[in-house]
Amino acid sequence: MLTTIEITDNGVSVYTPAKINIDLYVTGKRNDGYHLLRTIMRKVPVYDRVNVYKTEEKGIFLSCNVPSIPCNEKNLAYKAAMKYLSLFPGSFDGISIELHKGIPHGAGMGGGSSDCAAVLLALDMLFNNGKNTDILIKESASLGADVPVFVNHTSDCCLCEGIGDIMTDIPIHRPLVNACIAKGNGSASTKEIFTLFDDLYEKSHDPSKSLKLDIIENSPDIFSSGSVLRIADILRNDLSEVTESLVPSVSRGISELKSLGALNAVMTGSGSAVFGIFKNEADASNAEKCMKEQGYFAKAVLI
Repeated sequence: MLTTIEITDNGVSVYTPAKINIDLYVTGKRNDGYHLLRTIMRKVPVYDRVNVYKTEEKGIFLSCNVPSIPCNEKNLAYKAAMKYLSLFPGSFDGISIELHKGIPHGAGMGGGSSDCAAVLLALDMLFNNGKNTDILIKESASLGADVPVFVNHTSDCCLCEGIGDIMTDIPIHRPLVNACIAKGNGSASTKEIFTLFDDLYEKSHDPSKSLKLDIIENSPDIFSSGSVLRIADILRNDLSEVTESLVPSVSRGISELKSLGALNAVMTGSGSAVFGIFKNEADASNAEKCMKEQGYFAKAVLI
């Protein structure tokens, strides 16, 4: 498992991974404004470290090694602590949360959601011996669509549906497939992207057709198969067109990965990171090197 929870002398330390979306379909929209998705989420070995300690002083104290990230009630890590306290009143009086970021910000790789889940897991280990994971999976969807999959730390790959709260584990019993993740400059807010997606969909879509019409229903089985060519063929992201119009590095990144030998490449989440599927480790490693030379964050990984 890619998530690691360690009990330290002072508290709990969680090494929490990023994710990529192998496919991402927008299947509908609820009356409350939440979008319904169907997506294969695969955790990848790009990590944040989250440390949580008890403090004698009352309150929630949040710090981060990236100055541009807010360390207040707007941060999902802070919201996670408040959520835990609402679920288990009296669990703590004072805690300190330290975020050490390794997952790129604004990448669609779930960094904020991963941190959020890590705080929930750390608090539960610290105050309840890790007994409440099932409750936290269920309740964490209110914090964000990607949070439950990270709270579900015993699985590295899931089919996620609804608003992220309906999860089906996808077993990976096969040789892992080579990929390279890359993120260039620029990003756009998830809210802005979904708003533009709604506008585009309403203008271009035949109302007699279902959003679900073109979903590859057996994509989880294809991903489990280990066939590089078949996996490359199912890459899909309904949000890509909108994000590419806002963030030029997305389309450039996809084109660059393909020019470096990717069988296919696609954006992950709402962007702006992209990833490509490669035939072998040498090609993926070369892509990492070349993308870094062009100023991208890049990481060759096995998925």
